[in-house]
Amino acid sequence: MRILLKVFLACACLYGVVKVSGDGSLWDNIQAVGSVSLLEWIGLSLLTLIGLGGLALMFQTSLYISRCKIPSFLSFRLTVLNNFLNTFLPLKGGGVIRGAYLKRNFNFHWRDYALVVLFSQCLNVAILLILLLIVSLDAFSLSVDRLVSSILVNISVILSGIVIAVSSLFVLREKLGQVIRYVYISAGYWRANIRATVRYVLFSIAFHFVSVVRLGFSFVLVGSEIPLADLIAIYCILALGMSVVFTPGNIGVKELSIVFIAGFFFIDSESALNAAIVDRVAGLAVTILIGGPFTLWFLKREKQVYG
Repeated sequence: MRILLKVFLACACLYGVVKVSGDGSLWDNIQAVGSVSLLEWIGLSLLTLIGLGGLALMFQTSLYISRCKIPSFLSFRLTVLNNFLNTFLPLKGGGVIRGAYLKRNFNFHWRDYALVVLFSQCLNVAILLILLLIVSLDAFSLSVDRLVSSILVNISVILSGIVIAVSSLFVLREKLGQVIRYVYISAGYWRANIRATVRYVLFSIAFHFVSVVRLGFSFVLVGSEIPLADLIAIYCILALGMSVVFTPGNIGVKELSIVFIAGFFFIDSESALNAAIVDRVAGLAVTILIGGPFTLWFLKREKQVYG
């Protein structure tokens, strides 16, 4: 029933983005996306691939801090697998499967894996908020649209915090006192290994930089150039909101969010929708072309080893 509800929500959001795209028809949006050249698609795909590499380095570093060492290429394969499955499965199913793999092959406890996800998410939220603060200070004034955007950020952070807290409690399946103790112990690992923590932060900043470039490139390809400060603000608000999973891969939700947030920065809804579709298509292309074979490899390997 939950899966059907999420599929319905995705369809409703996709219908919504088309309806709010202005006077243009769906065919106009398709034509705008079709005007992107093959070379430009390759460029976007490379940015997506580089972003996945950054996520893999972040994942490997977070595991290293928690005393679980895995090879770089394995981290990349697990990251691609996670991204592929999260696009098509509800409730971040890729993360569950990745955790099961680490438990089975590296004896990495579910509790420790959940804490890795928790601390990584908290660090990323902090980094996004700092980036948003930096670009907001650039204007030296708070206009109405920025005020509304700030409210959206606060709502996103609160929702993210609730989801993180509730998820950790369900995954850990322990009493609250024990959960707090585990969190304290895990925080000690991050404090004790400052070099690796700094390395994680640098990898995270690099990943967000690539993601901002990819989003900005998507807007440029549909004929809409956005000031860098506004682009970073749009990305940060979007990334904070996407911490909450509403549909598989947040399909429909992400596109509607881009159109909605871009409106506060005086970007017309049709350009925002076209950019969102271009960004989604590039992401899906890499996810399917690379994630598909990696997923088949993973399933085949697990079947051979464990039957």
